[in-house]
Amino acid sequence: MTQFDMFGEDLPTVAVSLPLPPEPTYPPAVDLEPVPLELRVKPELDAWTRETQRIHIIAHARDLTRLRAAGDTHRVHCILQNAPYVLLKLNGLGGQW
Repeated sequence: MTQFDMFGEDLPTVAVSLPLPPEPTYPPAVDLEPVPLELRVKPELDAWTRETQRIHIIAHARDLTRLRAAGDTHRVHCILQNAPYVLLKLNGLGGQW
């Protein structure tokens, strides 16, 4: 069987068998003791959520003034129309401010 290149010339097919790489060796598994509940790190999801939502809402507020100054009233209208849904998506955090 031959292989064609982009110019239509016949190229010989070369079958090369490569040796398989050696099977990796891993160190034996070590049994670990479970970490007590008092020492486990607990994520502060409430603080993280609150900060990221605040950044998102502030970015929308900055976009409003920037877009109004640029005369892009259509985008300002869209942001204002979508604001209640954005606040619902962000768990209504905007009502806490």
